[in-house]
Amino acid sequence: MAQYSMYKSHQGGNVLAYNGHEYLYKRSNQDGSIVWRCQKYFSLKCHVTLTTKGQQIIKQPNDHEHPELWNRTNDALACAPKTTNASEGYHHALNAMFSCHHPGVWKLFQGIKNDIGVQRLVAVQTRNGIETTRNKYKALAETLSAKVQGYGTEPDKLRYLRQIAHLQVS
Repeated sequence: MAQYSMYKSHQGGNVLAYNGHEYLYKRSNQDGSIVWRCQKYFSLKCHVTLTTKGQQIIKQPNDHEHPELWNRTNDALACAPKTTNASEGYHHALNAMFSCHHPGVWKLFQGIKNDIGVQRLVAVQTRNGIETTRNKYKALAETLSAKVQGYGTEPDKLRYLRQIAHLQVS
């Protein structure tokens, strides 16, 4: 049986979430089945439909011509990084290394030389299997993973969202 979830939209309508896409109620058929249309029906002209009967999906949707919703649930379960923008951290490290906005040529060369040394050290540590993640971030990732695993058993979804939003590094 395919897994999907149902919730209310901000306008009070039913929304069905399945495989990274959201579907809105379209109509009920005489046989008791319900037809759902893609939420991007009007904005992106997506004509994909899904049919349910009871708790089962009886007609699988065709391929969508737009990307699925941004869902980081699997990343949280795998304790993956919380951001996809690693260049921000590198940029911050370079700024901290130079400690000025417009370094001179020799300060630039010295900073690049120091950065090469740091990158070589990180490469050697990675190659030798040395873990560089700080314990507090590892603990936060494990806590987030445990909270995400308990999503299905949480009866109050708003309380769950507040708990996720207020997780902190200790």
